[in-house]
Amino acid sequence: MPKMINYTFDHKGWQFVALDSTDGTKAKVAVLKPTLDFAGETAPKLDAKRPTILFTHFPLGKDVTNRATNADAVLEPFKPLNLRSVFGGHYHAYTERKMGEVTLTTNRCCSFHVKNHDGSKEKGYFVCQAKDGKVERTFVEVPAA
Repeated sequence: MPKMINYTFDHKGWQFVALDSTDGTKAKVAVLKPTLDFAGETAPKLDAKRPTILFTHFPLGKDVTNRATNADAVLEPFKPLNLRSVFGGHYHAYTERKMGEVTLTTNRCCSFHVKNHDGSKEKGYFVCQAKDGKVERTFVEVPAA
């Protein structure tokens, strides 16, 4: 979505929500009011029954390093929805947290020029399949050249 930092889109019966969780170049953040307002205004307009995926730059899972300091406020508007998965970044390490049946996750870094924050050596990405209301993630390791 060009020139949009908070947006939604639909794909094959799933709802996706992208939230800007950044604050300039800060490494630890509270998600800013415009994004919180967008979440609060947008979530009630979504279909509560359709499966939904939320993604942000900063992680929202409890006890994850660099978690947005107001992550609970970010997640609150989405609780009435059929939220299935939340993907965050910034913390280059594999983490998985649960919020009821919702999985909140981060992944290792893909860059060979940046170390994983948890000291792990694997580099790669997730391939995700959204089917039957569930998200299955498969880690694909990228070998060093």
